[in-house]
Amino acid sequence: MNTRLTIIGGGVMGETMTESLLKSRTLVASYITVVDLNAPRLAQLRRRYKVQTQMDLQQGVKNAEVVILAVKPQHSREAMERMADVLSPGALVISIMAGVSLKTLQTTLKHKRVIRSMPNTPAQLQEGMTVWMATGQVSRAQKKLAQSIFSSFGQQLEVTKEELIDAATAVSGSGPAYVFAFAEYLIDAACKLGFSKEQATLLVEQTVRGAALLLDQSDDDASTLRERVTSKKGTTEAALNVFRRERLSQRISRGLTAAYKRAKELSKLL
Repeated sequence: MNTRLTIIGGGVMGETMTESLLKSRTLVASYITVVDLNAPRLAQLRRRYKVQTQMDLQQGVKNAEVVILAVKPQHSREAMERMADVLSPGALVISIMAGVSLKTLQTTLKHKRVIRSMPNTPAQLQEGMTVWMATGQVSRAQKKLAQSIFSSFGQQLEVTKEELIDAATAVSGSGPAYVFAFAEYLIDAACKLGFSKEQATLLVEQTVRGAALLLDQSDDDASTLRERVTSKKGTTEAALNVFRRERLSQRISRGLTAAYKRAKELSKLL
């Protein structure tokens, strides 16, 4: 893909996207520019990936066909205002910033060809999940280009209602933290049953990994897979009955609702 792409922000996600685009051969290094104010960080990325780097945001953006905004939302306004003066009218801008609405992006950038997206941290292993929405001015070819970019670091899903981006923030965006928290709880519980911390960690990590792979690769859905492990009056059923009595599913639902509401609140603040 011979597309000039600029990534604004050389942090974890900026590097993740750079590495994924190169590993998947979606782009070659000479077509990628990373913009950041941290000179040592840029030198590190330049050595590691052979990409172009730039400290001057406007210089890094002015000839780009695709610009990815990968900065913290609270630091984004100044960057977008400076970009607005030099963006090519036909350029595609992709935001991965949580809580920044399409309206805010278009207004601040003074630009219509915008995609708002929500990736998650497993993108670091090319196993991410990105949910995204494009404005009406984004062309079919640009949507296809965005799909290629998102697919380089995992799965992607296009939606047509912006509230689903906030919902995705609560589900897949924050989702890895829920899995990590559940793993913590399992490890603590295993230690109380007599395992050492090292043993409990091995048991839980491999169980979570194996269950995730089975869920991904099996033709059966989560409910069916759960039923297959659950023998009547067996050990699994005993644990699941406690989860039901404690209304675990309702608590999870309330947690996701709280995350969704917070995402909506943040979008109004930015």
